[in-house]
Amino acid sequence: ELPHPRPPPHTRAGTRALAAAQGTGGKALCFRLGRESGPATALGYFRQRFLMSALGGRGEMKKRQGAAMPSPPVSSRKTVKGMKGGRLLKDKFRLSKRAEVTRIVFLGTSSGICTKSRNTSSVAVSLSNGRTLLFDCGEGTHRQILSTKKVKLSKIRYIFITHLHGDHVYGIFGVLTALDIGNNSQSSSRLVVIGPKGIKQLLQSVASASASSMLLGIRIIELPRLPASPETKSAKTHIAIDVSSRHEPEFGHDVFLNGVDIHLEDGIVVKARRIKHVKQLETWGYIIWEPDKPGKLKLTVAKEMGASDPELALLKSGNDLMDSNGEVRIRAKDVLTPSQKGMHIAMLWDTYDASNAAEACMDCSLMVHEATYLRDIKENALKYGHSTAEMVGNFASKVRARQLVLTHISARYQNEIDLKRLVEEAQIVGGFHEEKVLRGDEDKSSKFAMAPWTPFFGNEALCSCGVKPGEDIPR
Repeated sequence: ELPHPRPPPHTRAGTRALAAAQGTGGKALCFRLGRESGPATALGYFRQRFLMSALGGRGEMKKRQGAAMPSPPVSSRKTVKGMKGGRLLKDKFRLSKRAEVTRIVFLGTSSGICTKSRNTSSVAVSLSNGRTLLFDCGEGTHRQILSTKKVKLSKIRYIFITHLHGDHVYGIFGVLTALDIGNNSQSSSRLVVIGPKGIKQLLQSVASASASSMLLGIRIIELPRLPASPETKSAKTHIAIDVSSRHEPEFGHDVFLNGVDIHLEDGIVVKARRIKHVKQLETWGYIIWEPDKPGKLKLTVAKEMGASDPELALLKSGNDLMDSNGEVRIRAKDVLTPSQKGMHIAMLWDTYDASNAAEACMDCSLMVHEATYLRDIKENALKYGHSTAEMVGNFASKVRARQLVLTHISARYQNEIDLKRLVEEAQIVGGFHEEKVLRGDEDKSSKFAMAPWTPFFGNEALCSCGVKPGEDIPR
């Protein structure tokens, strides 16, 4: 029996006293948990079960070293949809080895300044692994995130900045400050900001001048800003970087780089391509490439060809089986159905010429492109480095985009007639069907907000304006 008074079991002294009462000294507990430190490192459920054992309750554990731990209760399990019985996962981001885009939320679609109905540029892309990619962060983006339940601040893992004009970047200070004040160290420490040359200086200057700790633990990657030499002016040199690596990417200064392939976790690749906007600022467009979906294993065929149960996993992952002589015994392609191509989603703004990104955008599933002006003021569009809806429709048709969404709309277009003209221009020039061209600010459109307006994406709607019926928040 334990001495009286009984120490509180949740304290370090209480844990040691209970371990001593059972004659274990506390060391065996930590060894069973794979730890070498004191008993205070035992956490949560496992410590509670040990305390129950020390008190003589149910689930008494064997004192000998290496005793099996009792299985957690069903309520603590995370269940993967489609699996029988569930699966215990310690990391909520390990639900899938292959990430997919599950939703696109337009947080802002206005050009230059906010309007009563539209916020400045920002688009959130949610992935199946629980993470969110934020493309541009105009003024008021934090407020927009709070206005919708479909985007969570703590889920943002990457922020991609196209260029350093204020309507695309001024909102990042509020987002980073909110993470810092909210003491969300776990989220902020994993946050990666990717943008053109100058983004690091901008963030550091504001943080220093305001004595803010908003950049604590945040990684900033600047894409190269290198002038083209006459010898390499027409060269197309693309390099790849892996943001999961702790080493900072090094960009050579002897080549002209107009493309960087950014490899994220779980197979997602974001292709950054230089696009033309204004001479004073480097501008990048981003194209999200999902990994191809692997083919399904033909179980009967594989077993008929002599594959054992452990070898089935190798075949399913695309690996050929070799015999003792080093020759191929079973080819993976012979026992797998054809793979399904992953989606490509292009984010292109601000630009009057995105031809450098055409190759990466070819046959894309969805293109989100700026359409700042109507064609009747094309001179203004070219003067300020923007596109008309007619120019957008023509480019989307050339790269064979399957769906087009217009964004970055000028604040001069407020009434529904002008906004409808933007869509019609892109439809006529690009030869798109009516439902294949939409605006990012169509909050009140049921086919855009709630129903599956993109049938090739599956049963669920991929894109969403992030509002419920009856809500009216700026976009």
